Amino acid sequence: GLLTALTQGLLAGPAVKRLGEDRVIIIGLIIAALAAFGYSMAWSLPMVLILLVFHAPEGLVHPCLTAEMSKQVPEDAQGELQGGLSALQNLAMLIGTVLFTQLFGWFNRPELEAQNTGIGFVVAGVLLSLTFVMYMMMRPRSA
Repeated sequence: GLLTALTQGLLAGPAVKRLGEDRVIIIGLIIAALAAFGYSMAWSLPMVLILLVFHAPEGLVHPCLTAEMSKQVPEDAQGELQGGLSALQNLAMLIGTVLFTQLFGWFNRPELEAQNTGIGFVVAGVLLSLTFVMYMMMRPRSA
């Protein structure tokens, strides 16, 4: 959380000025997917700490995506957009909580010969990779 706050607070403006929102989104999604796969293989605290620093730029994705979407709707629909995004984010957090706890429980049952504590990160990496592909297919054409 601290790294995300620092990233958003200190790097968002300079990153968007230098690269543009579209490139920041692309880089952030790639980093997020790679970091998720990395967490699934992390075997030590130092490795997790390194991944946290590497992963921090993902914190720029949501504000840039929101800015991109805000440009696509009229001024009188901004509240609806923000409300809809907030509702979707809350729904995703609810689904994620249930999905990832069930995955963890399923892949770490005592009767399994090979348990997998990182399965949630693998699934997150796959979902983030799909998000990247979807963004590339649907991104604004002016980008």
